[in-house]
Amino acid sequence: MANKEYFESGMSFVFDDQSVFLPERVPFLERFQHVKACDFVSLYHKKSRKILLFIEAKSSAPYQPEPLKSYLNSIYSQFWHSLFFYISLVFDRHENAAAGLPDKLKQKQNLKKPIMCVLVVRSHKKEWLQPLQEGLRKEMLSMKKVFAQLDIVVTNEQGARKYGLVR
Repeated sequence: MANKEYFESGMSFVFDDQSVFLPERVPFLERFQHVKACDFVSLYHKKSRKILLFIEAKSSAPYQPEPLKSYLNSIYSQFWHSLFFYISLVFDRHENAAAGLPDKLKQKQNLKKPIMCVLVVRSHKKEWLQPLQEGLRKEMLSMKKVFAQLDIVVTNEQGARKYGLVR
C-alpha cells in the first residue's frame, strides 16, 4: 500500500495507488462522445467502514444563477457517467478496459458500500460551500434515489485536507 500524489485543479491529492482509479485518463473513454468522467474513484476508510468515493476537483465555481445551473448539471453528469462507467468496468462490459482498474476496485462488493460523490472546489470560501452543496444535492436527487446509500459533499481544499484527500 503506497501513497501516490495526483495533481488536479491546483491541488495535490493523495491516494493509496492500489485503491484509486482515474476515469478521465482511460484512453478509450475519449472515443465516447458526450461521456464525462470525474477525476478520481477511490476507496476511503472512515473508522471501521469503507466508502466508495467519486471525486471531482475544480479550481473555482460560478456564483450567478445561469452559469451555476449549467455548472451543477455538468458536475452531475460527471458523477453519473463515472458511476456507470465504473459499474461497467467491474462487470467486464468493455474488453480489456478493466485492466486499468486496481484489484481492490474490481471487487463487486464495493458497490454495496456507501457511495459518496465529493466536489472539491479549491478556492471556495467556507460560507459559499453550503449553497453550492444544496444546489448539487438538488441536481443529483434522482441519482441519490436510485443509489440508496449515496451522499453528496461539497468542500474546499481545506476541508479535503481534513479528510486526508489533499496535502
